[in-house]
Order: sequence, then C-alpha cells, then structure tokens
Amino acid sequence: MQASSPRKQVLCLHGFNQNSLSFSKRIKVLTKFLSDTYSLDFLFPNAPFLLSPSQEAFPEEEKLYGWLYFDENDKLLTFDKIKTLFTQETLEYKGFPISQASIEAFLAPYDNIVAILAFSQGALLATLLLIQAYEKKLKVNLLKSLKCCILISGLGKPMPNNNEIENISLYYEGRKSIEIPVLLVRGKKDEFITKDQNEALCKYFKNYELWEHEGKHFVPSKKEDLLIYKNFLDKYLKE
Repeated sequence: MQASSPRKQVLCLHGFNQNSLSFSKRIKVLTKFLSDTYSLDFLFPNAPFLLSPSQEAFPEEEKLYGWLYFDENDKLLTFDKIKTLFTQETLEYKGFPISQASIEAFLAPYDNIVAILAFSQGALLATLLLIQAYEKKLKVNLLKSLKCCILISGLGKPMPNNNEIENISLYYEGRKSIEIPVLLVRGKKDEFITKDQNEALCKYFKNYELWEHEGKHFVPSKKEDLLIYKNFLDKYLKE
C-alpha cells in the first residue's frame, strides 16, 4: 500500500506591528477555506523584533513585532515619519539578516512549502527571501516545492538598498526576475501603501496578477474574495 503524500504547507508572514498569533486569528476564515479546498497546513512564524521594550511584560498575543525597521533607537516610528521615509527612491531596511536567519530556522523541519501568503511588511520580506533563494543565499530550499505566492498590501517602493540582499537592484530593474507566480493584492482605500508603492512589487516578478479590492489595509476574506483566491490557486495547487 502506497504511503499518503505529506500535506502541503503554506508559509504565512504577518505584517509590521502584528504578531503570528493575532495574524492567524485575523485570517482564520481564509485559511480554513483554503485548507478545506486544497488540504493545506498553515505555518505562522513570528517576526524577531519586538517594537517597544515596554511590551516585554505583555501577554504574547499582545506583543507587536516587525521583520524590518528603520531606526536602531526607535523601531516603532510614527506613521508620518514612515510616510516621509517612503518618499525616498531607496531605503535601507534594518534587521533583514536576523529575519532571514529566523525564517531559515523556522523552516528547517518543513520541506513541502507550496505557497507563501504574506501581508504588508511580510509581503516585502517574502519578496526579499525569494530573491535570496534564487541567488542561492538561503540556507533552506524554499523553492523546492513552491508553486505560487499571494502578497497582500505589500510595499515595493522605495527600493531596498540593503547590501545583504544579493543582486536586488537587478530584480528591481527587471534584469532578473522571480519566476514563481504571484497574486498581488491591495485595497483601493489603503491608508498606508499607495497603488504606486504596491505595484512596484511587479518589477520583481515575471508572472504576476493584480487584484484591487474595495477595502483598506487588510486581508480581504468575504465570500467573493475567497473565490478570487481560489481562481488564482486553482492554476497551481489543484490536483
């Protein structure tokens, strides 16, 4: 009797100022639908950077984390300060090597990652990790089983100028491409990420689809939204 194949896994990356526990609850409707449809397990790593020392005593679910930050002395900048930084052409995102190492350690036991589902800063991190994977600078084989990605409310501009990310300018300029198919999602009323900043993520990918929903900066999961995810994922995950 042939052994059953291992269940497929989805790497889920939360946004800035969130944590893995709260994110998993916020998208529970979506993950249940996708799990039932495609027999998926969802993996939720936590970002490594606590955004404020004052949160040390908080319950874990209330602590707020980031994958990347901008200021060594103040990881939780005001929204107005961050918006000012985002007007630059390039920007150094601090903390990437530590976040990469934390993802490598988290993924070590898993070898059947078929998709990435990432929100906001998590979507930017996913893009950077994919570049590292294509450049063979990732210690785990993220591309082994990967079929597609869904990146929601992601930021592609300003371009990261981090030296730790191999050949990133070549991807931003379109001279090299991430070949994994991606669905790029944004809200028409997104108060944090502009349409131009979101669509700059297209530069990194060879095969992308764009979907603009009617809401703000969140993961859409109404019935009609679930069908859009399904229409995309059917092309890559349906057996």
